[in-house]
Amino acid sequence: MTSNSGMFHQLGGDMNSSYVRNTFTAISAEAGLDSKDVPTAFSATAALFNIFNQSVSAGGGDNNVVIVPRMLNLISHQVNTNATDFRLHFYRDTSDRYSTGGTELTPVVTSFDDSSGYANYTVSAEIFAGELTLESAGSDVEVLWRAFCKDEIFAVNEGFTIVWGALPSGSIDAAALTSNIICVPPMPIGRGQNLSIHEVVAGAQSADAKLQFQFWFEEHGHNRV
Repeated sequence: MTSNSGMFHQLGGDMNSSYVRNTFTAISAEAGLDSKDVPTAFSATAALFNIFNQSVSAGGGDNNVVIVPRMLNLISHQVNTNATDFRLHFYRDTSDRYSTGGTELTPVVTSFDDSSGYANYTVSAEIFAGELTLESAGSDVEVLWRAFCKDEIFAVNEGFTIVWGALPSGSIDAAALTSNIICVPPMPIGRGQNLSIHEVVAGAQSADAKLQFQFWFEEHGHNRV
């Protein structure tokens, strides 16, 4: 598979991805980030993670980009006391929903190329994580998925991984499971679109899990510059 620019190569139909200049990671501080203590009901204006595609249709270079989320790894650094489960809701909208709060994550390209005649891309994803306040949902907002992630409180250094699309091969020993893998549908983010992830817990937790975020994504449609 190649992108419009002919620079993206995907190895097969699984999670193996390109090692060229449109593959990025964005990682929060290892100590974790604060999130809401009592997210017992879904709120359109309270989120845990938000991605906005800043690219536009006009021009070339870094414009006209589709963001493809691949994997989001979440690791707890605090027990979310009194919670009885943990769920994530995924919503797409057609405008930048981020307002205030949380921490902006800085994307890093996984492969740097200084070959003559090429320029490394300016990333189009604007990413915030933690205790986020969002703008009100627009008329085009759509719920894409609701994932049930845990049925009990987090232990310190316990985590789970959201995988967009195909699951990796291999077996999991449920008796010794410390990191769940949760598969959700592909959710490409077009130009000017926003993907927000909202946490919901049953039971009024008295402390949040102070999650560390590790996000892997790709950007497609760049032109050679």
